[in-house]
Amino acid sequence: MPTMLLEHIDTLATFDEQRRVLRNAWVLIRDNQIEAIGVEGTQPTGADQTMDLSGYVVLPGLISTHHHNFQTLLRNIPHMENASLFPWLHDLYLLMSEVRDEDQYVATMVAHAELLLSGCTTTVDHSYLKVNDMKFDTEIQAAQEIGIRFH
Repeated sequence: MPTMLLEHIDTLATFDEQRRVLRNAWVLIRDNQIEAIGVEGTQPTGADQTMDLSGYVVLPGLISTHHHNFQTLLRNIPHMENASLFPWLHDLYLLMSEVRDEDQYVATMVAHAELLLSGCTTTVDHSYLKVNDMKFDTEIQAAQEIGIRFH
């Protein structure tokens, strides 16, 4: 199982029950899961990969509990940008009637990339739109490929 040691972290906010904030800290990750944390001088040796995080603050990933991945396809459509709810929904459903499974894959990858880049590591998609050949498995596949926790 591969290991990664994040070391020399200026500030590690644990958000554990004691709300510890560690200075000059390290995090050991084994097989994509946090195995241990500590302060400088107590870190393990022999990690497969190390990363120097001097000058960085590290905190747990954020969670998005309400997302609509397919809506990433609908950005920058001028007449929808300032529309009130019901005209917006009307146009949304007209546009979405043309969406295919491949479009859903692309929308999910874009949505998840944006979430990951903003510090979100877990998301829930409220995918109520299933038209044409769209499948739930497509979103699951995209999430697995990009590496976000997905529900």
